[in-house]
Amino acid sequence: MFVVGLFLMTRKKAVTALLLPMTIIVATTAMLLLLGHGEARFHQSLMPFFMMIAAVTIMKIYKRLNKSISKR
Repeated sequence: MFVVGLFLMTRKKAVTALLLPMTIIVATTAMLLLLGHGEARFHQSLMPFFMMIAAVTIMKIYKRLNKSISKR
């Protein structure tokens, strides 16, 4: 869902909304690779950002389903 959310947001030209979450994800991942040796406890700080972008996909699916139900 995260990847689909990224695709939907770039397609809508909402790149400014993606700037902060993607910067944090990339910077934290680089820091984990270089300093943290991939320890699992440090990955927890990234989860809210993945969930925020995945929520875009969930809302798109919800709106599409709601629109198709209301047409009936």
